[in-house]
Amino acid sequence: LGINNFIDESDLVITGEGAFDKQSFLKKAAGIVVAEAFKKGKKVVLMVGKNFVSFDAFKANPPIILELM
Repeated sequence: LGINNFIDESDLVITGEGAFDKQSFLKKAAGIVVAEAFKKGKKVVLMVGKNFVSFDAFKANPPIILELM
């Protein structure tokens, strides 16, 4: 999809999912976008119904998590 080109050109990456959990990183769009943005040091806003992932490993650049439920 060329998502890496968009991430490269962005200062802020916004994505979302109903429930963000370990399965989100198993070839699901939101997990791929978040992983690629982190690799590139981009700031991430994650809009979710519920977050089940700990981002303690990203203390230098943690995502902004908006739980909507």
